[in-house]
Amino acid sequence: MTKLAPSLLAANPLNLEEGIRSINEFADILHLDVMDGHFVPNLALGILTCECACKASLVPAYAHLMVSNPGEYIEKFGNIGAKAFVWHVELDLDHMKIINLVKSSGMKPGMAIKPDTDCNTLKPFVDQIAIVTVMGVYPGFSGQKFIPSTIDRVAIIRELSSRIEIEVDGGVGLENAPALVENGADILVSGSSFFNSKDKKAFSDKIRSFRRKP
Repeated sequence: MTKLAPSLLAANPLNLEEGIRSINEFADILHLDVMDGHFVPNLALGILTCECACKASLVPAYAHLMVSNPGEYIEKFGNIGAKAFVWHVELDLDHMKIINLVKSSGMKPGMAIKPDTDCNTLKPFVDQIAIVTVMGVYPGFSGQKFIPSTIDRVAIIRELSSRIEIEVDGGVGLENAPALVENGADILVSGSSFFNSKDKKAFSDKIRSFRRKP
């Protein structure tokens, strides 16, 4: 079954509690976008907000760190109960050290990749991580238009590993979800499409109904 992971970033910022209730009722994963204003040109979701969200969530929380120094956040997110910790492959740092620290903190390690980064950049790490987050937009803001080449990139990354969970983040909706899943996606991060849906149950049921190619 395809998993639905709404991004809390797209919920009403004046009523995040209502957003989390919708996620608890209709989704499989709570997606937390954390931004530092340096790696991406936006600020979002501080550790206190993420802690409150994790406490209120009835589904696993996956943290997507769009920050320049992800190592400084590992212990914090492990302590608040996040189940997965995802940082960007584009960062110039010791990725194997980060992977081991994340595992030691009890979280699943994952790496995210921007739309213009060569998919083969992930090759040295796919056997050591649990998740690859494929960006369907340029990271930093919700509500952007989906980049169609993301579908082919999912297929390329699926060729790198049949084991890994592939998550697609950005611009995901009912119009592109079937092709993403057919080409190897397991988790679809949906922000605006989910929270703006008038019938969240129908939206969720449809997303979960899509199946990967046999």
